[in-house]
Amino acid sequence: EERYDLCILPDLLDEERLDILLQTISTEEFKQNLIRTGGYNTDFTGKVIFENSL
Repeated sequence: EERYDLCILPDLLDEERLDILLQTISTEEFKQNLIRTGGYNTDFTGKVIFENSL
């Protein structure tokens, strides 16, 4: 299984396009497409797992 993390600079966290991205990858439809592709774990897909202000 592959796991990928997306790192985003703190000053971009309030961008509308980031909200759209997170909303999209959080949907069941998106996750099911990844699962059908095979080899991906979607347990944390679309979740913010760590925030750090630099």
